[in-house]
Amino acid sequence: MEKESNNNSETANSMLYVNFNQDGSCFAVGTQTGFRIINSIPFTNNFYRDMNGGIGIIEMLNRSNIVALIGGGKSPRYAANKLVLWDDHKAKEISEMRFMSPVRNVKMKRDRIFVVTEDKIYIFNFNTLELLDSLETKNNVKGIISISLKGNTIVAYPDKAEVGSVKVKDYDKQNEITIKAHKGPINCLQLNKDGSILATASDKGTLIRLFDTSTGEPIQELRRGSENADIFSIAFDNTNKFLAVSSDRKTIHIFIISKEENKVEKNESKENSASNKKSMFGNFANFLGMGKKYFNSEWSFAQFKVNSPKSICTFGPDNSIVVVSNDGKYYLATFDPKTGGECTKIQEKSIF
Repeated sequence: MEKESNNNSETANSMLYVNFNQDGSCFAVGTQTGFRIINSIPFTNNFYRDMNGGIGIIEMLNRSNIVALIGGGKSPRYAANKLVLWDDHKAKEISEMRFMSPVRNVKMKRDRIFVVTEDKIYIFNFNTLELLDSLETKNNVKGIISISLKGNTIVAYPDKAEVGSVKVKDYDKQNEITIKAHKGPINCLQLNKDGSILATASDKGTLIRLFDTSTGEPIQELRRGSENADIFSIAFDNTNKFLAVSSDRKTIHIFIISKEENKVEKNESKENSASNKKSMFGNFANFLGMGKKYFNSEWSFAQFKVNSPKSICTFGPDNSIVVVSNDGKYYLATFDPKTGGECTKIQEKSIF
């Protein structure tokens, strides 16, 4: 990729899209004029590609030279129904695919490409571009999908038949289950790296629910807040001990995942064990008429505030989080894995 040049036309206002790569080590930004790739830790804003048009969606393949591009913005580089695979070492398109309707999202792994339209998900062989499968969704304007990044090939997406439900399909086990996650429409979902845990949020954005994808059984219910919010991203850390959530409430919430294998050894004192906060009013739930679920949900144990109402987040090494917001800001912060509380801001940078 080209070294960054002084492009005065490219500002935070030209930012159309941002997305982390599969391991969060870097992120891609689509703009009104092209795209740039930025290293997460340390922050290194060195690569920019002028495409003479807007890039509305960009998906990286790990840290390789291959990216998937969809046009967007005021003067799109490509049509909304056209997906282009771009090789940046060669600085040219290597293949393209056209669909009957606009592409809403793209996910890639080394052997497969997942292309999301409003009513279908198409799964292709990465090397041959042969269509392997298609899945039906409904009103999926946001292109909601999550895929496993290691182990079995598992995909999660909103169920077509029932609002608030999620289909989870394991291609290796040839198994498919439906999880009734919420009463309202699914707004965001995320699988952990091996696809064993699914996290979901509805359009209310007050609760994040975790499920075992092999059985569909609930694992945990996490409360982001009491007021409705638009959830933009959910992220698992590599150890499945922590979960981070970003929303339009300008706060990144970090939760502890309470799986049995994550609990401290029996001989370790409880005082040294971190946990999510629970309401002190649990015993009064029935008296107040608000139901036990509201008070039994677990609240975040660590928080980080940003200035923008729209941001995405991921985990870095050594109990750190990286946040990128649509006002063109990059944040790096750390949290105490035992005491939680307010995160410590390490760095704040402008992307442009």
